[in-house]
Amino acid sequence: MSAVCEEHGVSPTLFYTWQKQFFENGAAAFAKDTSAEQRALERTVGELRQRLVQKDRVIAKVTEEFVKTKKDLWSSERRVGPPRYARRRDRLCSHVERRDGGPGPGAASKVIM
Repeated sequence: MSAVCEEHGVSPTLFYTWQKQFFENGAAAFAKDTSAEQRALERTVGELRQRLVQKDRVIAKVTEEFVKTKKDLWSSERRVGPPRYARRRDRLCSHVERRDGGPGPGAASKVIM
């Protein structure tokens, strides 16, 4: 070890002092990197949560507009369009009577006495 200390111009006493400090406080030096990394992760999580809240707001707004548009279209179709089950008044007669005005094959004939 003394050869390395002589090569770099450091006294062996100073080297052993640094070594002792490193062994006692080395974990704290690495903990700072961990806390910096933790802060970066927390910042990223915060940004992602803000984006999620914004997306939720946009989805709620679009859904609200969709439902409103759907209700408007449904109510306007009911007012403007033909009734869903249109009934013709002559429907029963056309099935019972023949074209010449006589009773059709399915009509019950009344006997008048």
